[in-house]
Amino acid sequence: MEILYLASSVLSFFFVIILLGKKNKTGSEKILLVWFLLLFSNVLTFYLIIRDAAPGLLVIFLDSSPFLHGPLLWFYTAALTGAPKSTSVKNGIHLVPFLLFFLISGLLIGNGSGYQGYLMTLLVSLKFISPFIYILLSLKIINRHRRLIPNILSSVSRMELKWLSSILFGGIVLILIGAGSLIIDRYTAVEIPQFGGLYLNMAYSICIILLGYFGFRQTSIFIPSHFQYNQLVFDEKSKKDQVIAIPKANAYDGPADKDYKALLDLMETLKPYTDPNLTLFSLAGRLGLTENRLSFIINNRSGRNFFEFINHYRVELVISKMKSKEYLRSTLLGLALDSGFNSKASFNRAFKRFTGLTPSSYLKDLTGNQV
Repeated sequence: MEILYLASSVLSFFFVIILLGKKNKTGSEKILLVWFLLLFSNVLTFYLIIRDAAPGLLVIFLDSSPFLHGPLLWFYTAALTGAPKSTSVKNGIHLVPFLLFFLISGLLIGNGSGYQGYLMTLLVSLKFISPFIYILLSLKIINRHRRLIPNILSSVSRMELKWLSSILFGGIVLILIGAGSLIIDRYTAVEIPQFGGLYLNMAYSICIILLGYFGFRQTSIFIPSHFQYNQLVFDEKSKKDQVIAIPKANAYDGPADKDYKALLDLMETLKPYTDPNLTLFSLAGRLGLTENRLSFIINNRSGRNFFEFINHYRVELVISKMKSKEYLRSTLLGLALDSGFNSKASFNRAFKRFTGLTPSSYLKDLTGNQV
């Protein structure tokens, strides 16, 4: 276990170094840096405990840290998705449970009460309830984010924050392990070292190692690609309702056929959909329309949201390239990238959604199975 704790502490410290080395850190990156510092502190304390070298205050801080993990993950999720920000005073309220638990734990342990009293049992239970609530709130923000982006972005695969969801669900697993160990230790004849926390500490360290593995495979954990989008969507100077809300059919007086025809002409002539970073904002700017107006036109004239509308054009362009035998000079992925897709996965999903076939199957049918 010493090796496990030492490895996870070194890895979490390495994350800290990576984030400290980044220049012009965004708000979300600063929150992530604080969270990794907290992870490093926790696993280092695990290591010191097993060697009987952990200072009392550091152990109390470790016991109180679940009241920090929840708010930090929630702050990070809100900052990363561009959710409306609260004032610093309001955010500070979320840190009060940590301070209270730290003080009460210090007083009770200092008086020799330890972790056996009913009050401490209640407080320890709250350590699992608090992060669980914040994780649910964070998942709610991510779900809202995922519902929003197809109405604004033409490429969403890198914006779905699946890696963050995995971290949050991993947190739920840790909570279940910790709560289960606590119950077994307190209410059965089975004794688990460290007041029922040994298995949780081990799982915690393993999760950090897994986070490191997947973090290096998916660099967006350390180099997120969402900030420009978030600032566009939730900039306080912009009208948030115009971006988030899709108007109802009667939201505008008069026909929208003229604007829709202008949109179709633009799509046919300039092919803006070949830009993988095309957004509702940039397309509306080209047409001289508000984002709200363009969203209304696309939804009510095409029957699709912005993401579906743009990717349908991209799929049609790929098909036209197939029919003109451009596949002989390029790969299917090359055709997809030239048509505005930014990854093989997003291309395959969109192509199958609109044609019912994979790109390779479609091409084989088109060429009479000669490919």
